[in-house]
Amino acid sequence: LAEGWDKDHVATDIRRLLAELLNYKELSEASSDDLLREKIILFIKENYADDIMLIDLSEFLGVTPKYCSALFAKLIDSNFKEYLNRFRVEQAAQIMQKSPDIPVSDLASAVGFNSSSSFIRVFRQHMGITPGKYLRENSNLS
Repeated sequence: LAEGWDKDHVATDIRRLLAELLNYKELSEASSDDLLREKIILFIKENYADDIMLIDLSEFLGVTPKYCSALFAKLIDSNFKEYLNRFRVEQAAQIMQKSPDIPVSDLASAVGFNSSSSFIRVFRQHMGITPGKYLRENSNLS
């Protein structure tokens, strides 16, 4: 068997196989990252209205909170609290468009904030205006 192989041919085949293996590994890691990203986002979508923290996500994923934080930053390109607050504000905006008469305290609670004041503060940080002003400016959307 070895007699039929020339050294250049063997080296070329080995390089090609190694390149294919590396490519497969990269594709596998990318698809694994995509699945993990989807799992993280689904967790937030299903739990944003609750008082969730990074430790809850880390327990869900079965990793340490420190590793979860690094993983979240890598996969989502944000930190957990920032992403969660942005998601909650987006949900609040959708609710306000459907139910413009909802009291701010009920809205804050519905999207996972413990107080109206923290909801208003975070909403203003993300939207540039208060929820009340947002409602007035977007009252034609309902």
